[in-house]
Amino acid sequence: MPGIAGIISKVEPELAREKLTSMAHAMWRESFYSMGSYANHGAGIYLTWSCLRDSFSDCLPIWNEAKSLVLFFSGENFADDEVIEALSHRGHKFDRCNASYLIHLYEERGLEDFLKSLSGFFCGVIIDFRQKVAILFNDRLGMHRVYCHEGKEAFYFSSEAKCLLRVIPDSRGLDEKSLAEYFACGGTLENRTLFKKVFLLPGGSVWRFDASGETKKSYYFQPRDWEEQPLLSKEVFFDKLLEAFNKLLPKYFASKTPVGLSLTGGLDTRMILSCWNPPARSLPCYTFDGIGGNIYDTKIAEKVAAACDQKHYVIRLEKDFFSDFDSYAEKTIQVTDGTADLCGAHEIYLNKLAREIAPVRMTGNYGGEVLRGVTTFKARLPREDLFEHDFNNLIAEGGRSLKDSENGHKVSFTAYKEIPWRHFGILSSALSQLTVRSPYLDNDLVGLAYQAPAEARSNHAVSLGIIRKGDPRLSRIRTDQGIGGEGGWITEGVLRAYYRFLFKMEYYFNDGMPQWLAKTKRIVDALDADRVFLGRHKYLFYRRWFAEELSPFIQGVIFDSRTEQRSFLNRAALRKMVYEHLSGQANLTDEISKVVAIELVHRLLLQQ
Repeated sequence: MPGIAGIISKVEPELAREKLTSMAHAMWRESFYSMGSYANHGAGIYLTWSCLRDSFSDCLPIWNEAKSLVLFFSGENFADDEVIEALSHRGHKFDRCNASYLIHLYEERGLEDFLKSLSGFFCGVIIDFRQKVAILFNDRLGMHRVYCHEGKEAFYFSSEAKCLLRVIPDSRGLDEKSLAEYFACGGTLENRTLFKKVFLLPGGSVWRFDASGETKKSYYFQPRDWEEQPLLSKEVFFDKLLEAFNKLLPKYFASKTPVGLSLTGGLDTRMILSCWNPPARSLPCYTFDGIGGNIYDTKIAEKVAAACDQKHYVIRLEKDFFSDFDSYAEKTIQVTDGTADLCGAHEIYLNKLAREIAPVRMTGNYGGEVLRGVTTFKARLPREDLFEHDFNNLIAEGGRSLKDSENGHKVSFTAYKEIPWRHFGILSSALSQLTVRSPYLDNDLVGLAYQAPAEARSNHAVSLGIIRKGDPRLSRIRTDQGIGGEGGWITEGVLRAYYRFLFKMEYYFNDGMPQWLAKTKRIVDALDADRVFLGRHKYLFYRRWFAEELSPFIQGVIFDSRTEQRSFLNRAALRKMVYEHLSGQANLTDEISKVVAIELVHRLLLQQ
């Protein structure tokens, strides 16, 4: 995905430049990326970067007029118009459509106020020649990852772990504790990564590197800054949320390139439409779907788009996804540094098609988590016989660590742990193809969520109320969970129970099939349960795909001698696992997805 990589060092310039070149070559790139590099031998700073062409950060390096400051920025910032206007009135020259104003914001406000004014997914480096200091920073939540390695002679950092693996031989191995967390939780916890001696820069960090070689590590923002706010009444919270949402949406739709709305059948993208109220036919909308018929998301999104007089597209997984699956699986591991497993391989395929509609993708992602406390971040321990005894103990410890991390403020768990730890893999896949925006992680909205009373976060009433306030037509279209519509609370209650039943049944007959149900395959087949329950809410059927269309690929990787020799795996149980899944005697979708993903990490990232 696009980002920045760099070395801060006093080592021999030729060696540093050679390593920087290796890091640049390791960065994932597409034909629509812009690339660049910068070296300052005197300061011992070497940087390389990539970005989507014509995106917000496609203007590097960014200098002030006096050439005393330079900024390297990756990601986006959503500033109020008055902030940009004030800089213009101060006589600064910049392009309003990109990040070129940011260096002047730093120059005018100073470091602390500058960083606190930023909102979005980003990381950056400022070289302040006046103070002879280099400053590395990232966004408050750590959504734009910065992988780091502190060596004796140099500090290495990159938006992509593969850049560090290329130049740091000691990092080319998996951290056992992190690997166990990956199998238990679907990702690594805290600031750990899959790789040895590589860690993540914590969210809200600002690290200063001065000319003497000293490093000062600090935070410009921490969760407690939001946690100390008083709770609001439900009525006051509703008014403030509506005001904040209406204020921030114009910033998120401002773009040099076209914006498309990734529209679903739920509440969160509908909230965006109801408050933004775009002119007719001005906002292309699209929904992801599978081969054949339309899921509820697609059917409902078509109605929502029609009600707003917007054009709607259906982006489907086609047969070429399966015929080229090995390529998409490998790309997913390379792009995400292994943070997405095999069940995320469709993301690059679909987002590549979405880019053809609009290079900026507006989503309602994270709205349920931030506003309504929705969570799917739970430990799911794999079959014990698949792993060696000591590794099973580490997996169990990983599950307990996740449970312990839930202690404390609920919104802090959501914003600082669940979203950046669990959802980064899917996000990074999408970011490799287009710009992704979600107003639900805006500073003002997340900060306000800390003030929500319990009754506001426990149901959908506030979200549905905002939709009714913004565009009553959209509240009359039921969601994929039966929320909204007309007919009174009894009708809604019955329909919600019906949709919930179908959702649960689809989960049980899809990737979430319990083992006792998998053992009754003959009965399930006789009832034709797949036809009855699948394809209503979901278009992804990896459980079935692994056993059918993707079976040759799965067997080719797992039955390879290299896979079977991994020290943490039980070879006999590994083969048994695959045979049981392929024959329909067990549902081992999650185990297969992760084992294959980690094997591809070994082959593509560690043994490059």
